[in-house]
Amino acid sequence: MVAQEALLKQGFEVWLLTPYFPSSFKKPLQTGLTRILSCLYEHELGRFNDQETKKQVNRLKSFLGDKLEAFREYMEKLGVVSKRGIVPGCSYCPDLIAKKDDRIYVVEIKVGQGISYLKGEKLRGLMSAKDYGFIPMLVTIDIDIEASNLVIKEL
Repeated sequence: MVAQEALLKQGFEVWLLTPYFPSSFKKPLQTGLTRILSCLYEHELGRFNDQETKKQVNRLKSFLGDKLEAFREYMEKLGVVSKRGIVPGCSYCPDLIAKKDDRIYVVEIKVGQGISYLKGEKLRGLMSAKDYGFIPMLVTIDIDIEASNLVIKEL
């Protein structure tokens, strides 16, 4: 959420790949891009023609524009989606997709020293975004967490 809000403040449109529904976020979030991408397959096959699916598919087309097919190919190459839907257990899935000035960014978010985990197949997955005309972006955040009123109960 922190990276998403920072990108929004910098004028990016942002779409999170996984569903997330924070109750206290001030701006409307676009989430669940992976699910909506799988809806695109269903829509093309004529399986889901309800108004909500059509609305989501149109949002996806509007966001990605002429890069929709390249994005679908990229996500298939990563093993995130296929014509059968969302593929569980893929080796790499970006955290979010951002858009600014008609440029699409594939964003990986790492907290603190988490950047050391961005290597091997994950790094190759992120960097392969270039092969599809997207710009890989790394966002690093240092976060301090402070807790109060912590209650631990044995059940």
